[in-house]
Amino acid sequence: MRARNDILPTWHRRRDDEIQAPDDALTITQLVEHLVADERLAEQARANDEEHYSVGFDDAFNDAVIDLVLRNQRLFAKLQDNPGFRRLVKEDIRPRVYGRQRSAEVGGGARKGD
Repeated sequence: MRARNDILPTWHRRRDDEIQAPDDALTITQLVEHLVADERLAEQARANDEEHYSVGFDDAFNDAVIDLVLRNQRLFAKLQDNPGFRRLVKEDIRPRVYGRQRSAEVGGGARKGD
C-alpha cells in the first residue's frame, strides 16, 4: 500500500488541517477541469510563460470558484425541492453505488460478505 503522502496532492499535504480529502479532492478536480476547459485561459497559457499566465489565471480561478459554488447550489436545491428529480437521481446512482460497493475489496483483500 502506498503511503498517504504519495497519493495526495502537494496542497493537501501542506494544509492537511484545512482540506478534507477525498471530498475536497473531488471539488478541486472539478475546479481544475473547469479551468482546463476555459479556452481564453488556454490561449493565455499558449502565449505566455507561467509567471505572466498567472495574472489572467487569478481572475479565471476566482470566476471558476464562484461558478462551481453556483452549479452545486442549483443541483442541491433541485434535489431538495423537486421530488421527481430526486427520485430519478436516486434510481440512477443506486445501481452504480451498489455495484461498486459489491465489487470493492475490504480489509485484506476479501470481499464484503465473504
